[in-house]
Amino acid sequence: MIKKIPIILAVFLVLILLPINLFSFDEGFYHSEFSKYGIYSMFNEDINSEFNKVLVYLDNGDKIEDNGDKIEEDFFNDKEREHLKDVRILFVIKDILIFLSVLTIFISGFVLKKNEFLNSLNIGGLATLIFIVILGLFSLFNFDSVFIKFHEIFFNNNLWLLNPETDNLIILLPQEIFFDILKRSLLLSFILSLIVINLRKII
Repeated sequence: MIKKIPIILAVFLVLILLPINLFSFDEGFYHSEFSKYGIYSMFNEDINSEFNKVLVYLDNGDKIEDNGDKIEEDFFNDKEREHLKDVRILFVIKDILIFLSVLTIFISGFVLKKNEFLNSLNIGGLATLIFIVILGLFSLFNFDSVFIKFHEIFFNNNLWLLNPETDNLIILLPQEIFFDILKRSLLLSFILSLIVINLRKII
């Protein structure tokens, strides 16, 4: 059982992190959300352009500088820019975890016997499914608490406590958008988990 733990954890991480990664960088999704929540009407600037710079930074790790292709100082204040650096670190960790998890699954496919490998995938998929259901129910009834707890766990400062009256980052990304991202991510994770659980029947 011990030798199955790495692949079970790897499956869990892939099923959770890949959907989050997919929807976190979907420009079209954000543009649709900006229209849905009336965010465009709150700005005179081209916020699509400004926000796309944020996505490029989080995805590619460009340094935050005050020039044409970087995140502008006159749009995001120092606190917001520092928080984005913290978020960028989380995305780097996410990329590393996805890479290591996929590598672990790939290697395990050769190291473990077929039955052991498929059984490990099944357990990983089932564990993910249970986690998704629990997180989904908590979020559905009290997303505020889930949102706050997430930030308390993954950030060691209070830079994420932004002012919705003055800070453009939180105006662009109200809590409702994060809830919509979570819903889409959990749904895709749920579907992928079901596929993984039933791989034994497919292969």
